[in-house]
Amino acid sequence: MDWTEKFMQKSLLILTVIFLASFFIKANALPLNILPNGSLPTSVPLDGTVLASYTVTNNTLLQRNNNFVQSLPPNTSLVNSGCLLDFNLAPSGQAGDSCTLTLLVTGPIDAQDPNPNHHLFICFPGSLVCAGTPFPLNVAQGGPALASIAVSPGTASIPAGLTQQFTALGTFTDGSTQNLTTTVTWQSASPSIATINSAGLATGVSIGTSNITATAGTVTSNTALLTVTAPNLVSIAVTPTTASIVVGGTQQYNALGTYTDSSTQDLTASAGWNSSNSSVATINSTGLATGISLGNTTITATSNAITSNSANLLITRFSYVANTGSNTISACTTNTDGSFGTCNTTGTLMNSPTGIALNTGRTLVYVVDNGDAALTYCNINAAGTFPSCTVTSGGGVFTSPIGVSINPTGTGIYVTDSASNSVFYCPISGVDGSLSTCTDTTATGLTNPSGIAIDATNTHAFITNRGANTVFICTIGPDGVLSSCLDSSGTGFNSPTGISLNAANTFAYITNRGNNTVSVCPITGSPSFGTCFPTGTGFDQPYGVAINAATTFAYVTNNDSVTPTNTTFFCPLNPDGSFGSCTTTGSGFSGPAGVVAP
Repeated sequence: MDWTEKFMQKSLLILTVIFLASFFIKANALPLNILPNGSLPTSVPLDGTVLASYTVTNNTLLQRNNNFVQSLPPNTSLVNSGCLLDFNLAPSGQAGDSCTLTLLVTGPIDAQDPNPNHHLFICFPGSLVCAGTPFPLNVAQGGPALASIAVSPGTASIPAGLTQQFTALGTFTDGSTQNLTTTVTWQSASPSIATINSAGLATGVSIGTSNITATAGTVTSNTALLTVTAPNLVSIAVTPTTASIVVGGTQQYNALGTYTDSSTQDLTASAGWNSSNSSVATINSTGLATGISLGNTTITATSNAITSNSANLLITRFSYVANTGSNTISACTTNTDGSFGTCNTTGTLMNSPTGIALNTGRTLVYVVDNGDAALTYCNINAAGTFPSCTVTSGGGVFTSPIGVSINPTGTGIYVTDSASNSVFYCPISGVDGSLSTCTDTTATGLTNPSGIAIDATNTHAFITNRGANTVFICTIGPDGVLSSCLDSSGTGFNSPTGISLNAANTFAYITNRGNNTVSVCPITGSPSFGTCFPTGTGFDQPYGVAINAATTFAYVTNNDSVTPTNTTFFCPLNPDGSFGSCTTTGSGFSGPAGVVAP
């Protein structure tokens, strides 16, 4: 190549550079502004398209008609919009002085392309005045274009309040797929039925159906159908969670169901109820538990295969202690180990109560009021306390009543009177526990009678004679009258006061205030006592004694009037009738005297 050719090539290159430079400088100075609408695309998917939009504005004060697009970047074409191949522009500042030019981009574009014909230029008529944009397109070739979106599952059903995860799988023009679950835009057609979040997690709101779709750009998925059903039961709460009732008492339980939509419903009448130990307590179909025997059980409710929490129910009985010092009765829950639980004072209208007895149904308590020479009887509620008490004089026959006992048929009461050396019989006349007129049973030979116990066959009464240090046994007639009162032949008594028989009527237990002992006396078939022997230690002027129905424990009150100990002992019973190790139990006593145990 000679110097002439080299010179021509070099000159052409210089002219081209000068042309391009002058072209862009001239374009920026022209009265047409070409500015992008928002962000321009920077990439185009493989086999896909994107849009690029500009606003073209007339900066002159003249009407410009028949303007036209002189050149477009490669891989672009005009979209039918405001700026077509031939368009008009009003003078600057007037309506219609601008229009929108939209390009469909199908491939890459190089903003540094030196060929002026590869850039966007718009001209006034005659091609004398043209303008380019200071914002040329620079589009890189991207990956394959999104062709479709598949939402799964196509159908689903959930209870209200629960969730369903949907996934979006994108398929591209090259056949590849991609999980688009967290990048698509999710929509529920009926948000009042079901909502869906940005991650495709739908939540049931109410009963019905809703269409679920996912969108990315201009691509919308198939329609998935979500059915929302009635909410499911999640849990059942049984209340109260802990309770204590007496044998024969009742406790109402309630069951509250919580559902998947957080709603609640009272299931008390519809749930299935269960007591883990029906020998201790039963429970009916409405959640009412009834105490059967001492012990613990757990209460549960079940509905739709959902089981509630376990509620603990303690079945107890109350032991009662008459307090001569406070003119009250101590009601003490009795634990399965024989000890007293909580003791609370109850009862009114009493004056120096000494003896105490319960009817067979344990619904009424009878208390001898030595200070008023009367009897007081009180109703017992499910909590073991006395909501009401009534005083009865028994016909005004008492002088100094000390002890009281109810016959096993629950039809009559016997009261010892130490001043008149008598035992009175009082028929129970009404269901309310009221008494008919009490009459002297004509028992003879008694000296300061104190305690009295009736055997299980209702044929014999055992009476302590504090003045003579003896125990008499009297025959009970059909009319309740006592006869043939004879010394039991027991020995070792010293100011005997309280007396109690075991359930089998094989042993009698007598408190001796004079020597602080309890005598155990075998009952022979005569009936009379065999050889009596002392048992138990630690007593301080023992007054009352009671044997529980199971013949497993004895309870002894201590009534020292000089140095009040205000204690009650419970003593395990041995097979030979003797006491095991005696331990104080309960609290709050004041001059404890008579005692009854469950």
